[in-house]
Amino acid sequence: MNTKEYVILGSIVVLLFFVLVTLNKIEAPIEQMEKLPKCDNGVIITEDLKSNVVSFANNYISNGTGSDYFNNHYHFMTVEYSSIGCVFVVKYDYTYDELHTIMNIKVKAFSNKEFEVVDTNAFLRPVSLIVSKDEAVSLAKQNNISYDYYNLVIDIKSQTFVYKFYKNTLTEGDVDVFEVDGQSKEIRVIPHLPEEIPIV
Repeated sequence: MNTKEYVILGSIVVLLFFVLVTLNKIEAPIEQMEKLPKCDNGVIITEDLKSNVVSFANNYISNGTGSDYFNNHYHFMTVEYSSIGCVFVVKYDYTYDELHTIMNIKVKAFSNKEFEVVDTNAFLRPVSLIVSKDEAVSLAKQNNISYDYYNLVIDIKSQTFVYKFYKNTLTEGDVDVFEVDGQSKEIRVIPHLPEEIPIV
């Protein structure tokens, strides 16, 4: 063998070495990916996917509420998922003054970047409490409402806060008898059955 042949042989050996090193680098991530959980639609559950889902959910809510409202009232808690249907539940601690509750949004993943909202349990517009507790109690008195206690609740369906006044009855326990919308001041008197128990 002459010098030229040794150089060529040496170059081939070095090239083969680099090919083997590269193949090992590629093989390791593939093995790691195979160990990750997978949805029934084939989407692999990675940390990147979870992060993308949370960003999608954040944007979905803040597009309705505005970014300032979202940043002031929504605090990310966790993201959970079900491999059946590839549905993620993004949970937030929602706070407004002294009120706080868990709100969430369900997101279906079709790929690492393709998502769809399938359900929401959150305010999707900016909601503010305009009616004070004293005003709500005053409205109950003006409407001659007999009640035992009241509390302020978050009404997701109507996207508002509601003061609910309850009366304790013998037949039904605590029943809702009066409501005041905390934003619009709209009132609703709820008729209820008499407390007397009929004698048969």
